[in-house]
Amino acid sequence: MNKLMIIVAAVFLGVSANAQNSLNGAWLATELVITGGDKAGVYTDLESIIIFSEEHFSMFTNVGDRPDFSNSEARVTDQQKIDLYESFIANSGVYNVSRGTLIRQLVFAENPRDIGSTVESEYQRNGDTLIITTKDSYGVINRITYVSAD
Repeated sequence: MNKLMIIVAAVFLGVSANAQNSLNGAWLATELVITGGDKAGVYTDLESIIIFSEEHFSMFTNVGDRPDFSNSEARVTDQQKIDLYESFIANSGVYNVSRGTLIRQLVFAENPRDIGSTVESEYQRNGDTLIITTKDSYGVINRITYVSAD
């Protein structure tokens, strides 16, 4: 009888730990902390979502004021197109995790130069909170805190 309880407990704890470490679902950003560089600071007025499935991810972030297009304008100007393009970041691809490291390979991106690149980050999942920390080639650290949108 005791062996059965130990096996059931071990299976339950294994499933529970796996569910805890799973990134699956939609996550809304609540805070961005930038350390280093010319944009260092804490930002809480964020419009960003990242969605993970078993192997794929998709991310969209508004990074500036979205241009206001008047309904009376017949055509969008070239400058308005540039302003719109510069107001967001979007990418998606495949990912894997290993021992607290999140490795994303960008298959699609709004910036063609990012396609095919790999982004390696540290991550922590605590219940409905996900923290992703990325250090760029200039030493600037971005720590984004997300909450579950599910």
